[in-house]
Amino acid sequence: MVTDPNGKRIGYDFAKNRTVNEIPEADVVTLEGGMGKNIPPQYRLPHMVSAKPYTITVGGKSIDKEVEADLDMEGPGFVVGFADILLDPGENLSMTISPNGRELSFTASADGETPRIFITIESGKKKPSYEFDIGGIKLAAGKTVTMKLDLEKEKLFFKDNDPARDLYDVTVSRTNPDGTEDYYENDDLDLAKKSDNYEMDFSKWDGKGAMCFEEDEEGNGFDDEKCTEEPNEKKKPEKSGAAVNYFDRKQPIAMLLRY
Repeated sequence: MVTDPNGKRIGYDFAKNRTVNEIPEADVVTLEGGMGKNIPPQYRLPHMVSAKPYTITVGGKSIDKEVEADLDMEGPGFVVGFADILLDPGENLSMTISPNGRELSFTASADGETPRIFITIESGKKKPSYEFDIGGIKLAAGKTVTMKLDLEKEKLFFKDNDPARDLYDVTVSRTNPDGTEDYYENDDLDLAKKSDNYEMDFSKWDGKGAMCFEEDEEGNGFDDEKCTEEPNEKKKPEKSGAAVNYFDRKQPIAMLLRY
């Protein structure tokens, strides 16, 4: 079920066991799966400008075993979403995505299993394109992880409100205008001391070496914090979760498309 910033819905109404579409100019696109795959529909949503996010609720009411899946949203110049979502029978999960694809959040259910969050975005015709991916954490029930991109200042923010410290896995892929690619990977980022509130500054990254991170310990911004250079483990990341392959072992929960 997708709820837009105006409170209108499209998707499956869990209470009434039927599909609804309350959003003008939105469509439910049914996909015919092959090879035994049960492919959920796509939802086409009109382009909108809003500071409030879409809210996505995913339910496991109709499944009888755990499902591993992806959920993607495509828009002008970006593909964003959640990869390796684990959904149990009867479980409900909640996510948010901003209409411009710059901010995403995931709230953990009782088992705390947390997917990877990714943002794939282009920054201009003669500028690099990026994919940012964070994961590797497990949150307590009801706790939320948030990822936000400031493309103009070339900074990525990610945090969670779980009191327990988490070791994030961070991957960056940059495709340059000439077609060359740069990669950064740091598993088990162990910088946080008091909070899991991070800023990553990729404005001066050379495409090979360390990346600059800061922790906002006091919650008052990053200007007074010292940058810490975290090494590049230089492992080329696996194929992006943004490009969904309908014939692999996972099944997409949904792909959200905007005009």
